[in-house]
Amino acid sequence: PAVAPRAAMTTPGGTPITQNMRIECRFGLTPTFYPGRVEAIAEDGTYEIVYDDGDREVDVTRRRLRLPDQRQRLELQPGDAVDARADDGKVRPGCISGKRTDVCTIDGEDVATTLYEVAFEDGNVGEHLERHFIFGDFHDGPTPSSGPRLDVGTPVTARYRGGAQRYPGKIAAVNDDGTYDVAYDDGDAEAAVAAAFVEATLAADDAVAAEDAFREGDAVEADFRGRGRYYAGKITSVREDGSYDILYEDGDAEACVAPESVRRRSEESAPEVARPETG
Repeated sequence: PAVAPRAAMTTPGGTPITQNMRIECRFGLTPTFYPGRVEAIAEDGTYEIVYDDGDREVDVTRRRLRLPDQRQRLELQPGDAVDARADDGKVRPGCISGKRTDVCTIDGEDVATTLYEVAFEDGNVGEHLERHFIFGDFHDGPTPSSGPRLDVGTPVTARYRGGAQRYPGKIAAVNDDGTYDVAYDDGDAEAAVAAAFVEATLAADDAVAAEDAFREGDAVEADFRGRGRYYAGKITSVREDGSYDILYEDGDAEACVAPESVRRRSEESAPEVARPETG
């Protein structure tokens, strides 16, 4: 029998999505997120999105939206509503209808990989899908307000208008709703900037330590399964404990990789790095 999607949370994703909120949206049937804002919220709970490049979409579901620092659960369960890559390469809605664990041998070590079956809404079924081909509900990461509040005059970098680029400035005002007014070094100013978009400028000692930290999307080499051999891939997630989730170039994925097992990949060294063999 078909597995029905589980009931959605009262506030899917944790932080409620409101009109005019800055977000990143997965465009159309692609897996790529682009910055924009919520233009309107329909009665059926879907969203109208206006992208920064001027494109517009309607009937956008909550699973296609994410806020800064939001992430997904690593493990999915039968009945979870998801979007997943179909055979035609497009990302389509459905639900998890099954999961299994396959074991392969890599460098003489048995490695377990979870594969999922997805029942798509159009009646088709996707089999043997790895986790990085599936989008579940996003949920909040660490609450920015859990750390110390920033004082007026604190040097910061902030994501101007919610964009990806950070610009230096100072806190001009601390608002009651937890947002900040920021005066940028280039003379621009911005009011009601979400705390998630603002970071205090690191002290000198902390800045040195942060130079080696990676961000989502960085090209790296990682010691796959701790076997002492490094393979090319990219960071797909930065965890609260400082470890990384990595998608290797051959499609394999590894979660919770220790920072000391990850190093930056230069263009010169990339061709010399072998990829893990899973067969």
